[in-house]
Amino acid sequence: MGKQKVPFLVPPGPARDMILAGTKTATIRVGDRMCSVGDELVLYCHIVPWVVMADVVSVRRCKLDEVTAQEFADAGHDGPTSVSAAKQFIAHLKPYYPEICPDFIVTVIRFTNVRGALVDEYKATAEKKFCSECGPRGHDQKTQGFPVVVRNKKVFCKTCGAYVRPLYS
Repeated sequence: MGKQKVPFLVPPGPARDMILAGTKTATIRVGDRMCSVGDELVLYCHIVPWVVMADVVSVRRCKLDEVTAQEFADAGHDGPTSVSAAKQFIAHLKPYYPEICPDFIVTVIRFTNVRGALVDEYKATAEKKFCSECGPRGHDQKTQGFPVVVRNKKVFCKTCGAYVRPLYS
């Protein structure tokens, strides 16, 4: 079987920016997902519309309690150990999978080469130097304390023009 396009929904929120910035390089999905090395992921959200492509570089099927701390970190789930990250992951998914437990089978999919017009736009705005008002840490997700402007359903720093986040309605 050749290269497939495998769609994965990414909920609105910080995961999108983590993918675009290259800090989220894996996804952990409940169940045995049909995905192979060399496939193309189609990462998207229909609520706050966006889509990017990425290349699958590894796929591992295992029990949830076998996922490593590094895999959780690469998937954007905080936790100093795999046990604490697994507990956070279970709590996050409980509303969608009420019976989820450490014995559930999951698929850990690592990806690279995230691409698309949205990535190019994100990189262009991220490369701007931040103004003195924004500080060396840049902009936080909540934009508290920063003067902002909204253009095309996106929030930008009013002072330096850097992209901050999508407009959540």
